[in-house]
Amino acid sequence: MSASRANADAPIDDVLVFTRTVNAPLALVWKVWTSAEHLAHWWGPKGFRMGTVKLDIRAGGSFHYSMISPEGAEMWGRFDYTAVHAPTSLSFINGFSDAAGNYLRHPMSPTWPLKVMNHLTLAASDGGTVVTLRGQPFEATDEERATFAANKQNVQQGLRGMFENFDEYLASLQDREMVLTRVVQAPRDLVWKVWTEPTHLARWFGPRAVTVPECTVDLRVGGTHHITMRLPDGVDYPIRGVYREITAPSRLQVAYDLTEHPPEFHRMWREAAGAPPDAPPVQILTTVDFEAVGPRETRLTITQRFDSVADRDANVSLGATAGWNESFEKMDELLAAL
Repeated sequence: MSASRANADAPIDDVLVFTRTVNAPLALVWKVWTSAEHLAHWWGPKGFRMGTVKLDIRAGGSFHYSMISPEGAEMWGRFDYTAVHAPTSLSFINGFSDAAGNYLRHPMSPTWPLKVMNHLTLAASDGGTVVTLRGQPFEATDEERATFAANKQNVQQGLRGMFENFDEYLASLQDREMVLTRVVQAPRDLVWKVWTEPTHLARWFGPRAVTVPECTVDLRVGGTHHITMRLPDGVDYPIRGVYREITAPSRLQVAYDLTEHPPEFHRMWREAAGAPPDAPPVQILTTVDFEAVGPRETRLTITQRFDSVADRDANVSLGATAGWNESFEKMDELLAAL
């Protein structure tokens, strides 16, 4: 039974709408809303940091996390996803929780809604993205709805602070990232296959001048991925990757380690990056998004994130873009033959 309110005839305006345009492409904004490693950097009140994170992005999945205040106090929150439509919309119920994931009342407001239904929409706009978040109490009493309505201005202020974190984090990512896109003439399932099966991967990975004598794939989160590229002079360039995220057939994320590359490569990289001789080996976090844009067309978005802007620039100066373009050409030829 709903709790009564003081003026039963007055309507309760309990719908909150927050809109902001961010200076980042749609694909990146979606990624930052749907990846645990990204959410940990910006979600929550300004000044807080995220502790434990468990994320399962799908309808029926959940996001369970802890937040640590500047004073060291810990609190927990929970999302339950009701709809996921990449890369433009998310619907989720959220609220405070305990460490076990049980919903709890607001620690400072016993009449705050236990749960809030949220609808997030993202729309590309002139190179940026319009983010709209719409929230409303879920399965709430009139008293809870009235509390929410009376505090919408405070919620808006909190969202503005959180989105300052969001803007700063997006800017830091783009400074350290290299993004490539390509539309290939093949259905998404087939494109996924040539990225994840070693017999296919070995036929297109790397510039035209290289051969791939070794290619292994252990396609699971935490599994490893080894590729050896051999130049015409016989010098090998081994690459080791660890799968961080696998969402077939829409996203792969691999953390690449170039430690086993020849010493001459590391010398040239450090020189190009202005790094000292004892700088650690190159690490590259690569995310590949596969988007079906037609029955036989797939848009690939490859995002490579480096430890620094200097590392990103060194990667470009050493010919990474040309190498990727030659790899794409080889992949096009392979797809046409399959």
